[in-house]
Amino acid sequence: SIVDSRSLWEVYYPPFQAAVDAGVAAVMCSYNSVNGRHACGNPDLLLTDLKDTMGFEGFVQSDWWALHSFAAPQGVDQEMPGIGGSDGKAYFTPWNLNFLHGAKIDDMVGRQLKMMLRHGLFEAANMVCQPPHCHKE
Repeated sequence: SIVDSRSLWEVYYPPFQAAVDAGVAAVMCSYNSVNGRHACGNPDLLLTDLKDTMGFEGFVQSDWWALHSFAAPQGVDQEMPGIGGSDGKAYFTPWNLNFLHGAKIDDMVGRQLKMMLRHGLFEAANMVCQPPHCHKE
């Protein structure tokens, strides 16, 4: 789809902003194209709008078959594990990850660990918060 910035911010982004404001841990990028670029690999959507402008602190994971290339530099933090991308191959390989700067790897891993810690995934089962007693710190 082709969509202008005003429509993105007034029509499409408010539910995403609400989720970010509520402290959502992860966002899954999709198969579709937005303004001529695949959503899972669109730095305008993932880096500029979601992570920078909306202040998303969590991680972005691809949906199955939604990647068409190695998209970590464009804002995807984790490739859906399993059977590979749209062409059947995995993109988040040691070879590709080796080309990223350490700070980028730290950011990708840090976003995932931060959410795991925030939501008690390293705690004993009886120590994990139960809604509505969970809160964003």
